[in-house]
Amino acid sequence: MVRVAELLTALTAFLTAAVVAQTSSTSKQQPMGVYTRAETLFGGDLWGPPSQWTPVTDAVRGGSSTAALDILNQTARFSGTLDTSTLGGAGFASVRRYVDFDLSLFTGIRVVVAKADGMRYAINLKNSQQERRPDGRLEASVEFKYNFETRNSSSPQVFDAPFTAFKPYYRGREVTDPSKMPKLDLSNIQVFSIMIQSYFDAQKGNYNIVFDSIAAIGE
Repeated sequence: MVRVAELLTALTAFLTAAVVAQTSSTSKQQPMGVYTRAETLFGGDLWGPPSQWTPVTDAVRGGSSTAALDILNQTARFSGTLDTSTLGGAGFASVRRYVDFDLSLFTGIRVVVAKADGMRYAINLKNSQQERRPDGRLEASVEFKYNFETRNSSSPQVFDAPFTAFKPYYRGREVTDPSKMPKLDLSNIQVFSIMIQSYFDAQKGNYNIVFDSIAAIGE
């Protein structure tokens, strides 16, 4: 009887461990959040004509990087050349669009990529359009940046970017001083841009990424 009791105890412990392991494994595979609200910002006809997307590159600092956004079959291709030789390892390229978004009812942005090249990109948000200086150059202003790493693949890739993950940058440097920490006003998004940077020669050369859509998402 003692032996039977020991076997039953061991079997119970084994089954309990198996259930716990299965539950743990399943929870790890669950999505980070279930979004019940979504609004497409860019996608299909909402990409608009390419003329609405203005290239902004390191040419403003004397660099040689290039950028363009082309609309292809309801998708948007961001491509060009990231040059690092002119500015000693530094370089950036982007396309900017002036918008008027109120995203205060949402918690983040979902980026759906149709095809990518394995490089690191960023989505930038600004609360104000830049003023022009007397010399014609744009005044620097704070932007809120979300970086994402792509795979070199023609398969779709999805990136969920919570607004809490957007970090403030000024003149290319992250703002870390708590006393100077700006806050992103989600009710007043005026500039939306897509960017690639060299990260001081960490990546360079031709780049090519195709976006299917970009949407605001909320729980």
